[in-house]
Amino acid sequence: MNILCLLEAEHPALRELTNHLAQVLSRRATVQIMYQYDVRPGEWVWADLVLLGTTHAFSSAQLPRQNPITALADALLADKAFTVYQVQSREDSPLSAAYAYGLARELRARQAKLVATPRVFFSGKARARMDEGETLRAGLWLNTLIQRVPFPSNSI
Repeated sequence: MNILCLLEAEHPALRELTNHLAQVLSRRATVQIMYQYDVRPGEWVWADLVLLGTTHAFSSAQLPRQNPITALADALLADKAFTVYQVQSREDSPLSAAYAYGLARELRARQAKLVATPRVFFSGKARARMDEGETLRAGLWLNTLIQRVPFPSNSI
């Protein structure tokens, strides 16, 4: 299985979380980490599963239409397995989590296959590191993902 982890922005806590997710997933699949603005249709086609990582900084209501993933042709999105995760500070507006859900809703409307509910994970005030316990929460979320996606074997 090929997994593409896409980062929406250079954000230390988002990168830390994505590296953790990729490390766990690499035990059972080929994983590639890229920035969303660098992805090309070939990488998208290569991936069996796409994990979209975003941050509070991209929570503008208009941005999902400008996101390079949502700009892909419908043919590339159809039946693509994906999920969305977001990193934000606890001090950020709780409504900012709606961005991850809005992005997932828009992709699902274009026939992409949501395989796990979007999740929001929290970083410290400086947004440089994940909050204590958040990588554990991410691991639990990842276990749900692993159970829903047909990996070669069903154990980590």
